[in-house]
Amino acid sequence: MACLLEISMLDEIKPVNIIESLMGKNVIDEKMENEEIIYHFSHMKIQEYVYLEMSYAKRRILHSKSAFIFEKKLMNSFKESFYYSKIIYHYDKSGNIYTIIFVLPMNFFL
Repeated sequence: MACLLEISMLDEIKPVNIIESLMGKNVIDEKMENEEIIYHFSHMKIQEYVYLEMSYAKRRILHSKSAFIFEKKLMNSFKESFYYSKIIYHYDKSGNIYTIIFVLPMNFFL
């Protein structure tokens, strides 16, 4: 939930209302994992459709924000391989190759 709020830049109630509406329509599912609320699309085709309907600019912004959030999570975690792959994936999709090549190795791999 915290990641969703960071990405959305909305107050706390509005995203929850939107999520509850989508859950009521069986578009997304909610589950608890290690004290964290996790949301995912109920079907991969729905996720693909939503992604493909987004503008390229919005996709890049969301990928960039996601990479940054995973970087913060990596700092407080021992799941390095899990987070490294996600960080690299999202920076790649955001078009931020510079960070993949120069910043990540200096911050995390040395």
